[in-house]
Amino acid sequence: MAVSSKQYAEALYLAVKEAETKDRDAIIQSFLARLQKQGDLSLLSRIVHDAEQLEADELGVTAVEVRVAHKADELEVTEILHKLLETKKIQLDLKEDKNLIGGLIIETKNERWDLSMKNQLAKLKQSL
Repeated sequence: MAVSSKQYAEALYLAVKEAETKDRDAIIQSFLARLQKQGDLSLLSRIVHDAEQLEADELGVTAVEVRVAHKADELEVTEILHKLLETKKIQLDLKEDKNLIGGLIIETKNERWDLSMKNQLAKLKQSL
């Protein structure tokens, strides 16, 4: 039976979290050796992502990806997100997206707001 990236992430996260600091490197080395033995090293980037999400969830941090058409001030975007999401802890991933004409797209684990110019024009066209 194949092990999913989420299962690996949960195992790694719990093992590292519960271990003493001095033992963490050995745990990670052992984990990587197991991945290699199982032929699952290709899952590593997904495993790391899933483990980071587990930690964020436990700490009450909302991971938010914001794609903007043009360079934006990270502090201003963070302030807007605090109001929109009604949360104090935000992990912001701000990206400039050349495919956007204007506006922005906000994505969290469970929600998506498309405030792009393209989407606004599509809505206007649909309403006419």
